[in-house]
Amino acid sequence: MFEQCDGELDAVIITVSTGGQIGGFSRFFRVYWPLIRAKGTKDLNVRLALSHALDKKTLIDHVFYGIEKQADTLFSSELPYANLPLKPYEFDSSKAASLLDEAGWKIKNGDTFRSKDGQPLEITLAYDSGESVQKAVSEFMQGELRELGVDVKLIGEEYQSHVNRQKAGDFNLIFSETWGVPYDPHSVVASMPNPSHGDYQAKSGLSMKAEIDRKISEVLISTDEQTRAELYTYILTTLHEQAVYLPISFTTHTVVYNKNVDGVQFLPMQYEIPFGTIEVK
Repeated sequence: MFEQCDGELDAVIITVSTGGQIGGFSRFFRVYWPLIRAKGTKDLNVRLALSHALDKKTLIDHVFYGIEKQADTLFSSELPYANLPLKPYEFDSSKAASLLDEAGWKIKNGDTFRSKDGQPLEITLAYDSGESVQKAVSEFMQGELRELGVDVKLIGEEYQSHVNRQKAGDFNLIFSETWGVPYDPHSVVASMPNPSHGDYQAKSGLSMKAEIDRKISEVLISTDEQTRAELYTYILTTLHEQAVYLPISFTTHTVVYNKNVDGVQFLPMQYEIPFGTIEVK
């Protein structure tokens, strides 16, 4: 195929980039993990406030040019066992402020940031500095939370340092993505009881952590469809209600090719390129 190139764009570039859904499946989700045992984010009301404080529509419109699809749950309802009646945490800055007030984090004496017992509401947000998208989203969220009186400290690090921070649980919020089709939800859920994963660190402060881990162990070996569905319902509902994750958006395949190229198809997995069907006219 490439021998027939005429100097114009005849090659096909297929990436996982901004987008919504292709072929009936959501690919990835961008998400923040709030660390539940850390100061600030260990309070459920604070985690709920963070979920209500992020204007995902504006973020998607400006950072992703309106292409990505908003994510309000950990997994798309189109994935196995994830079609659950979970109520989204809609953008509502007034509700977010009220939740923080209820948690005791208040703005006093004209201060810029909220405080409680003399301590400011300071939250660290970590991202991979090599990913420009993560940087842009993190800076957007920093601005959103500043308006709410939350002091967000950004930590941009190279990939391995970012991974090490996840494993160590040294964060309040940390940027991540799921495995995508066909691995979700199983691979993400399977990693949650493993101390080497950020998912483990994120939920380590939950009072029901042992019960979640027990049900995860059961769901991964169960061969009964109804039992698996019931176990996943408990796991995903509990994680959602405890605001363990702050989903942002779903991604999809993006294809760029010259009009002289034909036979381009979307495949179920993002790393597969359909060379078998691609032709140059």
